[in-house]
Amino acid sequence: MTSINLLPQIQKRAVYRRYRGRLLTVAAILFILFATLSTLFTLPALFLGEVNIRAAGERLAIAREATERAEKALVTEQSRAAKKKTGLLRGEERVLLTHTEIVKAVIGKQEKGVVIEEFFYREEPKKPKGITQTLVVRGVSENRASLLSFSEGLQGLSFVGKVALPVEQLAKSVDIPFSITLTYRLGEEQMLGE
Repeated sequence: MTSINLLPQIQKRAVYRRYRGRLLTVAAILFILFATLSTLFTLPALFLGEVNIRAAGERLAIAREATERAEKALVTEQSRAAKKKTGLLRGEERVLLTHTEIVKAVIGKQEKGVVIEEFFYREEPKKPKGITQTLVVRGVSENRASLLSFSEGLQGLSFVGKVALPVEQLAKSVDIPFSITLTYRLGEEQMLGE
């Protein structure tokens, strides 16, 4: 079946123009909708990318700073080792110790039943001959005997000047929280190497 269009040509053109106008309007609306949706979905990715770039920059700065500190620490450690070796070759009796070596020496004196939980340093400037260092060792001991043995072992370390174990910490007989204070002295030459 065929249909016959009996409209005059002018009306046919007007209908065709309205059809094209509606078609263009729908196409423009779809384009605007597509552009809006693609912008909405692209913006979070753009912002997330910016945040990731900033975070990566911060991580890079932190890594560079940590690397520089590690390099300085390595150079300082190598310098201290060289000073020790030259001191030993010159026959000096005094051996310079690093904080790491002091902590290792304290851990080496740790008795069975003693758990060291924390180390805390304090520096107190004294006269031009050096600095008095205070190392506080905190932890828990299973019993009084192992705590006293640990304290006596610390007193036997060559670099330790004084060991302070408060008497009130010996009031309990089991599971004793303790805080032992060690005092030692660093000379001028070691301060310069720090």
